[in-house]
Amino acid sequence: MNLRLATPDDAAALRELMAEGFEGYRDFAPEGWEPALPPLDAMRDRLELTSHWCAVVTDETGEVVAHVAFLDAADSGHPDNEPGLAHLWQMFARPAYWGTGIAPQLMAFAVETARDLGYTAMRLFTPAGATRPRRFYEREGWTLVREFWEERLGLDVAEYRREL
Repeated sequence: MNLRLATPDDAAALRELMAEGFEGYRDFAPEGWEPALPPLDAMRDRLELTSHWCAVVTDETGEVVAHVAFLDAADSGHPDNEPGLAHLWQMFARPAYWGTGIAPQLMAFAVETARDLGYTAMRLFTPAGATRPRRFYEREGWTLVREFWEERLGLDVAEYRREL
């Protein structure tokens, strides 16, 4: 396994991981729910933002198998932003890599990097019905703040925060 920072050239691989992760949401999503994936150009644009940071894990063939990404909350498109807040907007791993220790390593790298960049807190949104990720975030020191309906995702979402 190799860890490296993502580039705009990784946009398609990250979008594919996102789509694969969204498939798991069908277990708790309302009947007929369909994920709304961002266009590939939007993924590239986000990777090019100055405030954006993303790390990827690749296997021995160079395939991206996991990633974590954050950006300044003011650039996230979500309300309730304050100075010093980083928005962790993506963390996905292929199911074959669940339980391998990649997720805690990626999370620790993201938290450490956000702290090093001067952020004082982080937030993330995850589907309210996603029990496995929620248990993981809680183990990693994140605190549930609220649950709300997220129109763009079409699901109830849990907001977690963490001081840095």
